[in-house]
Amino acid sequence: MSSGSKSHYFYKRMQQLKQKNAETKGVRTATSFDEEFKRMEDMTRHMEKAYTRIPDKLDQYLQPDPTKRMSKMVLKNKDTAVTEDMIAKENLCKMGQAMIDAGYTFGEETTLGCYYLKAGTSQQEITKSWLAFQYEANRMYLKPMELLVEDLKHIKKNLNKIQQDRLYLDSTKTRKEKSRQDIKNYDPSVVQHLQKKAESLQENLEIKAGNVQSQMEQFFYELEDDQILMLQNFIATVC
Repeated sequence: MSSGSKSHYFYKRMQQLKQKNAETKGVRTATSFDEEFKRMEDMTRHMEKAYTRIPDKLDQYLQPDPTKRMSKMVLKNKDTAVTEDMIAKENLCKMGQAMIDAGYTFGEETTLGCYYLKAGTSQQEITKSWLAFQYEANRMYLKPMELLVEDLKHIKKNLNKIQQDRLYLDSTKTRKEKSRQDIKNYDPSVVQHLQKKAESLQENLEIKAGNVQSQMEQFFYELEDDQILMLQNFIATVC
C-alpha cells in the first residue's frame, strides 16, 4: 500500500470513528439509513445465532456417545461377549449380530435365546434405520444449514463493511453541510475587508520590490570595473 493510500485509509477510518462516537453520544442527527441498518444487523445476528444452534443440536442428537448410554447392555456368557468397543456407533450392527449369536448359543427353543434373537434382529434394524436417518439428515439438513451459516457470516461481514461506508458517508455529509452553513452565515463585509487587506499587502510588496530593484541598480551603477569583475568571479565560484 502506497503512502497516499495509507493516508487516505487512516483519514477515512478516523472519520468513521468520529462519526460512530458522535452517534454513540447522541450528538449527531440520525439519518434515514440508521433504522434500516439496525434492522438488518439485528436480523442477521438472530438468524446466525439460531441457525448455528440447529446443526450443533442435531449433530449431538445424531452422534451421541453410545459407550455411555448403552454400557448396561454389555452381555457376556461362555461363548459370546459383547464388549464396549463393539457398542461404538460404527459397530452397532455387530452388537445386534452378537445378540443373535448369543441367542443361537443359548438355543432358539430357550426363552433367553429367543429374546436374544429378537433383540439382536431389532437392534440391527434399528441401527440400519438410525444410520440411514443420520445420512439423510446430514445430507438434507446439516450440510445445507452449514452452508447457510457460512452465507450468514458473509452477509454479516458485508453488513459491517456497508456500515463503515455509511459512517464515512454520513460524516462527509455532515462536514459538507457544516461548511455550507458556515458560508451561508458568513458576513460579506468580512470578505470585503479581507479582500481589501490582501490588495493592500500586494501593493506594499510591489512598492518594496521596486525599492529593492532601484537600490540594486544604484549599487551596480556605482561599482568600479574591477569591483564588478571581482563580483562576477565570486558569483561564478559560488554557483
